[in-house]
Amino acid sequence: MHWHVKKSDKTPEVVVRLSKLLRFMLYESAKEVVPIEEEIRILEDYVQLEEIRHTKKLNIIFQKEIDNYNQLIAPLILLPFIENAFKHGINETLEETTIIIKIKLVEGQLSFYVMNSHENEPGAPINANIGLSNVRRQLELMYNEFTLNACNLERTFIVDLAINLNSNGKI
Repeated sequence: MHWHVKKSDKTPEVVVRLSKLLRFMLYESAKEVVPIEEEIRILEDYVQLEEIRHTKKLNIIFQKEIDNYNQLIAPLILLPFIENAFKHGINETLEETTIIIKIKLVEGQLSFYVMNSHENEPGAPINANIGLSNVRRQLELMYNEFTLNACNLERTFIVDLAINLNSNGKI
């Protein structure tokens, strides 16, 4: 039996990004908080890995407006929303997938918005519910002040999260 391994020019880049992601998940996530700069770097690495992985037409917009890159945040709290957008946004029927990520931080107030296109029926149950309820539980453990809204529209799924990062009274 012969194995055909498809060699890509992007393999070294993928390996480096994956190792950074894994290192972060192993070591940094053990900490209670990390600077938001590190969290954003992980999100960017994850997005770039997905871009390399998918040959379909991806239209990704990632906007950042951060007033303090040293602001502390619970590690890996934002990643599940982006994972979710790729998982549910990329499917065979769509010609192209649009994913919009917006992160804004002003004086400890974080606004995080993720939108992905999809083909689901409007109002259909959100498969992401289990994942979202896990993240909600995590948020409740970490922060006293946050709002998390998810809505499933006809062609888009939107998650809107606001956290007062200075409200981590439980740490």
